[in-house]
Amino acid sequence: METSGPEPVFEVRVAGRPETGRRVRVPWDETARRRLSAWLLVASVVTVALVLVLFVLARIF
Repeated sequence: METSGPEPVFEVRVAGRPETGRRVRVPWDETARRRLSAWLLVASVVTVALVLVLFVLARIF
């Protein structure tokens, strides 16, 4: 992944087949960045909450 430019560039290929490699540019706008940031925040909070629940359950049982 290359992020030095205005839009990220990903190198993708089929596993085990380097001849299938392609560079894919993904245009990002501010809305997409905000949506991704919100999704990462929610996913992180849910993950930490689940780990804490499992930790508490492990201490109880």
